[in-house]
Amino acid sequence: MRVRPSVIIPIQCVFIVASHAAELAPVPDVEAQKEALATIKDVFKADYAKTKFEEKAALAKKLLAWLDEGHENAVLRFVLLNESASNFWKAGDINTALATLDRLTATYQADKTALMRTLVSVEPGTRDPDALKFATGMKTILDKPNDPAGNLNVGLYRCLLLFDWKTGLPALAKGAEPVLKDLASKDLSEPVDPKDQAAIGDGWFNFSERETNKTRKQALRERAKMWYERAITGTTGAAKARMILRVDDIVANTPPPPPVILPATEAALKWLAAHQEEDGHWNTIKYGASNQVDTACTGFALLAFIRSANSENGGIYQKSVRKAVEWLKVNQAANGCIYARTDVGGIRGIGYPHAIAGIALIEAAGASQNADTLKAAQKAIDYSVKIHQNAAGGFRYTEKMAGCISVSGWYFQQMKAAKTAGLAISPLSFDLAGRFLDSLAKNVNGVTLYTYQPGQDPNRRRDMIGDATRLLFGAKKSEVLASIETAAKDGGLPIWGANGDSVDLYYWYYGSLATSLVGGSIAKQWGDALKNALNEGQCKSGDETGSWPVVGNFSDEWGRVGQTAIACVALIMASR
Repeated sequence: MRVRPSVIIPIQCVFIVASHAAELAPVPDVEAQKEALATIKDVFKADYAKTKFEEKAALAKKLLAWLDEGHENAVLRFVLLNESASNFWKAGDINTALATLDRLTATYQADKTALMRTLVSVEPGTRDPDALKFATGMKTILDKPNDPAGNLNVGLYRCLLLFDWKTGLPALAKGAEPVLKDLASKDLSEPVDPKDQAAIGDGWFNFSERETNKTRKQALRERAKMWYERAITGTTGAAKARMILRVDDIVANTPPPPPVILPATEAALKWLAAHQEEDGHWNTIKYGASNQVDTACTGFALLAFIRSANSENGGIYQKSVRKAVEWLKVNQAANGCIYARTDVGGIRGIGYPHAIAGIALIEAAGASQNADTLKAAQKAIDYSVKIHQNAAGGFRYTEKMAGCISVSGWYFQQMKAAKTAGLAISPLSFDLAGRFLDSLAKNVNGVTLYTYQPGQDPNRRRDMIGDATRLLFGAKKSEVLASIETAAKDGGLPIWGANGDSVDLYYWYYGSLATSLVGGSIAKQWGDALKNALNEGQCKSGDETGSWPVVGNFSDEWGRVGQTAIACVALIMASR
């Protein structure tokens, strides 16, 4: 499933002229713009020399950061905004490019049509077919405003992929798809009669049933929800009950909001991208691991990129994602197991590597909807539940081995990811997993805690794994909250400690997952503590900038790559 863009700035209509043009600054003359651009290119000379997509995006961000430092020069500000938009576009980040262009035209008396014409004259740096259709559509309707095919492509992208209905609806109303054209026209008419409002809601909802792309389906259903909520207040009886049920279903199946990308997260992603091997994996021995655990750590690194709004289709780190996905596919056996043979000799068999790499591959497939990746992801989950899961519902190091909560926790996340991505997975596998979790549950002073294997003792990591899994499998937050609070109290909130001697990233990962899922005050307490601890420990200079050192529990098993990837994913979860 494609994730909503991480930069959320309102996008205005391309063709709307500001009604308060008199309040806007005049566009600087051409010669002044040339001088300002020369200054900018001199300051950022090294960045302008770089050509990779992610480097273009990084340059665009630097330009905006320089702008936001408070430059008073109106000419410089104009050119900084224009250059930022151009580089975001070249990097394939279309949403941020358009948003930056909106920021420019909200400040200056600029001809937005002319600016847009310049922007779309360059093909965006993406292989996303929808984005490329949008760019082609924009080129067409700038010259032929009523072109049906061009308007359809622009409307679909803006409404269903950028969630920008204000700009997209007028385009859909001129588009080549009859049902969407009629629906968009009715939507734009803003009816006040509840029956008409409900009919529009039904129209969008019914059209969503035809849609296979998860992001577009989500956009259509959210639009239906908006109209249902308007209609409900003026409706009674069975018609009202039907709409309430649909609204509840839409809310229950709405994915979480876009991730908040903190500076520490950005720095970690940059380090990971810079230290990825050319074939797409991360070499763990090279960066301090005591064992070759490339499969699991490549999975973790990929997960960090996917959960920060990157995919095979787009994002600043699209290239890193595509390379990592391809490496996992190359190292997938015919039976679906993902495991690099260079990892042979690792201390815990194929259990952890396939589980963690499988989560990442499945989430990558869900994000991109790439047919080959979806096929590989289906093979991965099939192996997990058909070949690796034992009769009691658990997982461990080898196929059918008596389960433990540690290895099983990763497989349980993989199962949830597969269900979310729309892959085929038997409900029996979830039922067995639930039974296995029940066998590990232990009542301690009225609170449910979890053991490693049946009959053993709980500890902080096991408790957080059990709690997170319960929530992933659909438990009510109220049923799990006390257990999470007890685990956090007994295990302690994250703290770096002297030279990192208090670090336990395994515990911090599951604590971040459990608290982010349950929400409330415990999520804030945990998240604040985690951010403080990881900010304190993150390397700030040299080649290690953005990474975390090999300190704390289990750190030598996965080295700097694992430390950095796990910490990055934990930060993303704790920042929801």
